[in-house]
Parts: sequence; structure tokens; C-alpha cells
Amino acid sequence: MEPFKYISDIISKFSPAQRILALLLLLLTITIISVTPVIVNAVTTNEEECTANITRLESRLRSVEGQNDTLALMVRNGRMECTNAIAQREAEFVKMLDTLQKDINRDANRSGIHYANVVSEMMVEGVGSGEPAAYNPPVVESYTKVDNVMKRIEKMKKNIQK
Repeated sequence: MEPFKYISDIISKFSPAQRILALLLLLLTITIISVTPVIVNAVTTNEEECTANITRLESRLRSVEGQNDTLALMVRNGRMECTNAIAQREAEFVKMLDTLQKDINRDANRSGIHYANVVSEMMVEGVGSGEPAAYNPPVVESYTKVDNVMKRIEKMKKNIQK
């Protein structure tokens, strides 16, 4: 009890205003000492909470990575489907152009325009077949038109296949 004796001697020498101030400082100190651990525990996390939080975040990360992989696969498949569709469409166009070329050749042959290089100014028909040779003037203008159309079709096929 001796230490408290000295405290009471010291306090007896204080004025009433100083005693109230000392009492307030003492109450404030006791409050800070008793509340600080509660505040520290509320702000800080223990190892279990940290482990649980890390586990939750790792699980979420794996889920996001899985979604990312799924989306990347969908994008690759979409690109592949698009590329295949374009290639298929190009093949269809080339086939249509081939059909058009055949039709032009067939129609040119039916109309007497021979799709061949004109060597001279006159085409000779019937030579070598035992029939008398008949000389017909070449249809150069029609041949040129057919040739130009065929060249354009070939150019279109090349452009489609690029």
C-alpha cells in the first residue's frame, strides 16, 4: 500500500481543477488501453482468415482462367468456321465461274465461233475430212469478245482465290 500512499500525497497537493484534469487523463488512458486491442483485432486478420481469403481468391482465379480458356477456344472455333465458310464460298464462286466459262465455250461453238487462236485471216473448215474445203471469213470480232470475257473470268477467279 505504500505506492498508493505517495499517490494520495501527490494528489492532495493538486488544486480541484488539476484533480479533475488528472482524473480525465486517467480515464482516457484506461479507455485507450482497454479499447486498443479490440480495434487492432477488428482491423487485422488472423492466419485462418488470411488462408480462407487466399483459398477463395485462388478458386476465383481458377474459375476466371477456365472462362478465359473457354472464350479463347470459342474465338478460335469462330475464326476457323469463318475461314472455312469464306473458303467454301470462294470455291462456290470459282465453280460458278467455271460453269460460266463452259457455257460461253459451248455457246461460242454452237454459233460457229471456234475458241481457238486465229492463225490466218481465214478459217478453213472441213480440211482432212474428205469434204471440199470451204473458206469462211473468221469471226474475229466475236472471238475477241469471247476471249475478253474469258480473260475477265480468269482474272476474277484469281482475285477470288487470293
